[in-house]
Amino acid sequence: MKVYNCEDFPSLKGINMQIQSLNGSWQFRQANSNEWLSGQVPGGVHTDLLELGRIPDPFVADNEKRVQWVAEADW
Repeated sequence: MKVYNCEDFPSLKGINMQIQSLNGSWQFRQANSNEWLSGQVPGGVHTDLLELGRIPDPFVADNEKRVQWVAEADW
């Protein structure tokens, strides 16, 4: 974790800011589901579901139509 002194920004003078990376392994789930799935940041739901074998490759044939539900769901 990095700590920055914000004195270079007059409106933030005297405030110390901590910046923490969110990169790495995370878990995610679809809203209204109790099943947690593994994911990576940086990344996205589509790439995580593809990696887990939950959806077909959207760039092959007409699979894009079969995975549209992913963008319409709450995660």
